[in-house]
Amino acid sequence: MIQENVVLKPYTNYKIGGKADYFIEATSEEELCEAVLWAKKKHLPFFLLGGGTNIIVSDKGFQGVVIHNRFTDIHVTGVHAFFGSGAPVQGVVDILIDRGLTGMEWAGGLPGSIGGAIHGNAGAFGGYISQCLVEVRALSPSGHVYTISKQECGFQYRTSIFKEEDGWVILGAFFEFQTGDKSVLQKKVDELREWRRVRHPLEYGNCGSVFKRIAVDDLPVHLMSQHPDITSAIRDNQVAIAYFIDQCGLKERSIGGAKISEKHPNFFVNATGDAQAQDILMLINVAKHSVMKRYGICLEEEVEMIGFENPLYYQRDF
Repeated sequence: MIQENVVLKPYTNYKIGGKADYFIEATSEEELCEAVLWAKKKHLPFFLLGGGTNIIVSDKGFQGVVIHNRFTDIHVTGVHAFFGSGAPVQGVVDILIDRGLTGMEWAGGLPGSIGGAIHGNAGAFGGYISQCLVEVRALSPSGHVYTISKQECGFQYRTSIFKEEDGWVILGAFFEFQTGDKSVLQKKVDELREWRRVRHPLEYGNCGSVFKRIAVDDLPVHLMSQHPDITSAIRDNQVAIAYFIDQCGLKERSIGGAKISEKHPNFFVNATGDAQAQDILMLINVAKHSVMKRYGICLEEEVEMIGFENPLYYQRDF
C-alpha cells in the first residue's frame, strides 16, 4: 500500500525528520523491486529506509518515495546463511550465536539492518560485514536483479559500490561462517554490548559516529610530532575523531535541542527529544571548522544526509 505524507521521525534512530511524499512498506524481495520500479515509473527519487540508524532526515522530509525495508528473512543451513536486507543486525547476531556460528560477534550491540551494514561496510573491533559475506543480491540502476560477488562489491572502509554508485538497491546477501563454542561467542557478544552501553550515549536519539576515522597515513605532515598524544587515539592504524573533537573543547556543545555527547564526542545526540535536523547540521559545521582550524584536518561525514537540497557543510576555504 502506498501512503502519502508520512512523518519519518518515528522511523529514524535520531527521532528527527519531516514527511515523505510517498511511503511504501516492502516485506519481500519482490515488493522491494516493485516499489523501486514504481518510483522510477513515476520519475520520483526514492530512498530505501532500513533501521534508520546512520542517517539524518531533513526537517522538510523527503520529496519522493521512501521505501521502508521490512524484508527480514533469515535462513541458516549449516555454516551458510541468507539474510534479507531488512533483517536487524542484532537479530542476526543472536541467531548466529544460538547456532554456534562465529564471524559477527564484533557486531554485538550494533544497531541497524543487514542492508545498511553492507551499504556502508559496517565494522568494529577489527571485524567487518564484508569478511563473512559471499554474495549480494541487488537490484541494479537499470532495474535488473544481479547476484554480485564480494570482490565486485568494492568494499573499502565504510563504503561499497552500493554507496558510491546511485541507484543500487541491496535485496539480501549470502554469508559463510565458521563453527565456534556457543558459550564463548555469547560471552564476547555480551561484553561488546555492555562496552557500547557504557561508552555510547544510547539513552538519546543518535546516528552513531558522525565522522569517519582518519588513517594515520592521511594526517598532515608533522602533526604527530606537534601533538604526540594523538597516539592514544590510534587503533588499527586509524585515529578516532572523538579525540580531535574533544581536544577542540566541544564536548557538550549544544545548538537547539542537539548536543555533542560528553560520553562520546563523535556522537551528536538529540538531547531534548525535539531537536531539528538543522541543529545537528550546525553542530557538524562547528566541529568541522574547529578541527580544521586547530589541526588542518577536513573531517568526512560517515552519516548520510537524506532530503537536503543544500546541506550547510563547512567547506575548506583557507
